[in-house]
Parts: sequence; C-alpha cells; structure tokens
Amino acid sequence: MLQMMSLWHPELIVMIGLIFFLYLYADRHVGKSAEQQATTKQKVMFAAYLIVLYGAMGSPIDAVAQNRSFSVFVLQMVLMTLVLPWLFLTGIPTWMARAVLQIRWIFRTVRVLTSPFVALIVYYGLASLFLLPVIFEANLKYNWLHIVDAWVLMAAAVFLWWPLLSPAPEIPRLSRGFQLGYILFGTNFMMPIPVLLAISQHLWYNSYNGIAPFHRLLANQQLGAVLMVVAMIVVYGFRAVLTFASYDGSSWYE
Repeated sequence: MLQMMSLWHPELIVMIGLIFFLYLYADRHVGKSAEQQATTKQKVMFAAYLIVLYGAMGSPIDAVAQNRSFSVFVLQMVLMTLVLPWLFLTGIPTWMARAVLQIRWIFRTVRVLTSPFVALIVYYGLASLFLLPVIFEANLKYNWLHIVDAWVLMAAAVFLWWPLLSPAPEIPRLSRGFQLGYILFGTNFMMPIPVLLAISQHLWYNSYNGIAPFHRLLANQQLGAVLMVVAMIVVYGFRAVLTFASYDGSSWYE
C-alpha cells in the first residue's frame, strides 16, 4: 500500500495545491485592479499546467519512464517541454510577469535566454545532450539527477516558448513572420536525434535491457522516436495555424 502511494507522490499534490492557492491569493490581493487580474481562461490554463505537471512528474508515468519504457520517457519529455510551457505562459497574467521582471537581474537573464537564437541553441542543445546514452543512463540511475535534468529542461523550454507566448510587453513576442520561421527552424533542429533513434537497429540505452525481449525493446525505442517527431509536428503545427489565424492584415514583420 505504501509502495503504491509512493508512486503517486502525495507530497507533490500538496505542493501543487499550495502553488495554486498562492497564485489565486496573489492575483486577488496583489493585482492592482480587476482589469489586471487573471482572466478565467488564464486561471484554467494555470490549473491545467499544475495538473499536467503532476501527471508528468508525480504520477506512475515517472516511475515507468525511469524503469520500464523509453517511449513513456519520451511521453514525459513531450509533456514537460511541449505542453507545460504553453500552459504556464498562457496562464500567467501580465501583471505577475511584469512584477517578476522588475527585478533587474531576472529581467536581464530572461531577456538573454529568451532571445530567439539563444533560446533555440540552449533548449535543443540540452534536449539532445540529455538523450545521449551516457547522460541518459546516468539520468535513469540517479533520481536526483533525473529531477535536476527535468527542471532544467522545463526551464529551457519556457525560454524557448517565450518568443511565441510572452506574457509581458517588456520582452515581447516575435512578429508573426518571425514566429513562423522560429517554429520551422526549431522543428528541424531537433530532428537528427529521433531520426537516428528510429532507424537504429541496436539499443541506445542499456538500462532497459532484460525487461523484455530485444525486438520489443527495439520497437519501443522506435516508438519513442516516432512519438517525439509526431508530437513536435502536431504542437508546432498547431501554433503555426494559430499564428496564421490571428493575421489581421498588418505587416507580418512589424
């Protein structure tokens, strides 16, 4: 019973509940006016962010990803880097983002890390690095490293998505035309790793050896690679469609 409960990380449920309470309290009591407070949509998005965060990091998905299945690890990675940043940035009201950015060193750091070239290099460099066998194996072996890697990658993903979904005018979104170029470049930048995983006829990660026959492990590795590609195409493609749909006749590169 205790072992089963540990797979669901009840301490994370408490932490997430506290975060949501503080979010609502700050929005109600610190926001200067009703116009500045979070909209219903933003509150729903932030709640969804916390739910998905728990699903990715606090549910049995985490244990299965670390011990049983590479494709589930990829699912966890997709949630952390393609879904969570979108929900987080669209769930933060402008006043809250601006309040944090008023701290000078935070503003300077975020401005550098969200510049398009830096954001792309940092995120895709880290994502590719973490998938290298030696790093990946260490990630699975040491739980503390797995946690650190996950939060570092999620932070890098937030910086990656900032040019598309910025909640603060001090560090604004890219114009529509540059957003489309950014999305296209970002999608292609990550492709080599999943393509190599998909066509490989040997197992990249020894930690999963012995769990199932070789052919099933190889199929699971290839499934993870396909899932990675499909998720990128769907999420980035959806964002590109939204960019087109928001076109109002103004300049694409203003």
